[in-house]
Amino acid sequence: MLAKRAERVAQQLRAELAMILATETRDPRIGALTVTNVVMSDDLGLAKIYLVAMGAQEVPAETMQGLSKAKGFIRKELAHRLCFRHIPDLVFFSDDTFVRGVKIEEILARIDQEKINDKRNS
Repeated sequence: MLAKRAERVAQQLRAELAMILATETRDPRIGALTVTNVVMSDDLGLAKIYLVAMGAQEVPAETMQGLSKAKGFIRKELAHRLCFRHIPDLVFFSDDTFVRGVKIEEILARIDQEKINDKRNS
């Protein structure tokens, strides 16, 4: 039961965070970001937010600093938009799953190319 609640809360936070980051934040360090995932703690007191910066392999350090400075503002906006008793503490992370996926695809393509080359040489 608690896990489903955490998932629902994470989905709501993800949607609202995406809107806040896209339309409400004025810090020039916070550019075009995509919220890829939100993971809630069991007690709903902590939200780990995973982000991807458009056009970059990882979120730049200055963007992470801007997010850290804007954390209070973001929590205040979430409190206005969501009917939660307590707004969780927010921790931002750069999501590297896309980069890892690209690396895996490159490795698989190399393996396929090696198989084709081995068949031609046989």
